[in-house]
Amino acid sequence: MITFIRIRPAEAVTEVEAGTRRREGTTALEIGAMTTGDVIGAVAGGLLPVASVISDAEPAAWVVEPRDALELSRRGVPGWRITVVDTGSEEEVLDALARSRAAHVRTGRSRVGAVADLVSMPGLSAVVSVFVDSVSDALAAVRAGACDLILRDWDTESIGQLRDALDGPLVERTALPVGVDVEGAREALPASIFTVWLGLVDASGAARPRYSWAPGRDDRVPVPASRLVSRAIVLVAFVILVVAIGFAVSRRTSADNLSFRVANLRATVVEMGELASWDFHDKAYGVRLRAILCFQPSARTVESYPLEFEIAHYALPDPPAKSWGEPFRTVADSANWIVPFGETIDRCGVVVLEDILPDTDYKGVESDLGIMTVPAAVRAENKLSQCYGVELSVKARFESKPPVVRHASGRAIVQCGSFGPK
Repeated sequence: MITFIRIRPAEAVTEVEAGTRRREGTTALEIGAMTTGDVIGAVAGGLLPVASVISDAEPAAWVVEPRDALELSRRGVPGWRITVVDTGSEEEVLDALARSRAAHVRTGRSRVGAVADLVSMPGLSAVVSVFVDSVSDALAAVRAGACDLILRDWDTESIGQLRDALDGPLVERTALPVGVDVEGAREALPASIFTVWLGLVDASGAARPRYSWAPGRDDRVPVPASRLVSRAIVLVAFVILVVAIGFAVSRRTSADNLSFRVANLRATVVEMGELASWDFHDKAYGVRLRAILCFQPSARTVESYPLEFEIAHYALPDPPAKSWGEPFRTVADSANWIVPFGETIDRCGVVVLEDILPDTDYKGVESDLGIMTVPAAVRAENKLSQCYGVELSVKARFESKPPVVRHASGRAIVQCGSFGPK
């Protein structure tokens, strides 16, 4: 799952300005030296105030430098209200993320890959957040490891184009992450801000469509006319909906609501020691996979256990075809884990896996990846080209009643052209 937020910078916020921005689709205003008047204006206009520095006024969330994130944590501010800005040294950013348990880390587009590697460390639950100006920028950021996109001046059509271009779901959030517990929000947020947040989100915490229509209001119902064939059909649909909602509530942990997905997968070739014998020494290579797993809000990660991780390796033409065919190598680890995903993952989190490759997979032209080891000049002269791809499959058990097993998978191109660490 990739999330996005529509947020605007602002100064001296008034109710009129906030109301105008809300009608444009904005859900939050980011304010520097925030005052109580800014909070009142934003809330009156139906938007969530976000502060970029600590002040006497309390916002919905903060986007701050590492030292301020640590101060907020000392004050008891929950991590889901904090975004750490990627400034200073990586050690400072890492320390702030680990100690504050911040939900997001905001960085620049050129730093997405490096920060994505940083947050892949065990114990961190932050996802990489970045400003994007176009669909191509967004796709590049996601490929590099970003899972949260910050949009300004994007219209509905552009967001639709991005949704079509992505492989997985694109979900709009507010100033708070998707999946925030309502009771937790009620306890942590000021009452007026909590009320605004409830008016912006659905039951999962995702931003919901904003219509002027409401039951009892003399406005056109926001659905295509073809769906309203007659009042009788509308009445029947309403009754069915009520029954379905009641049934769903009574079976909150039903199998249909328990699932997860590989939201993003990156893979790189890395050195993994040496291959050695009495007369031979050479470097050993393997592949390192960094996967972002996202769970449905109804799927409690503390009750979700990994059953199996499987990595399949593919030799592919350049450019790769839609069908990858059969893998030349498959490795599976199906040990019995006693620690749930929830130990390090809340809703979305990073899993890092490694697999060392036998040298027979990449040495010699006759090997599966042999073309990639041929000198570049020879490949160019003979028009030889090859890509290396991997597929990660994850199997998990959800401790529902009864327990269910779910499967998720994702693919990634490791490299094309030559083989080896980049």
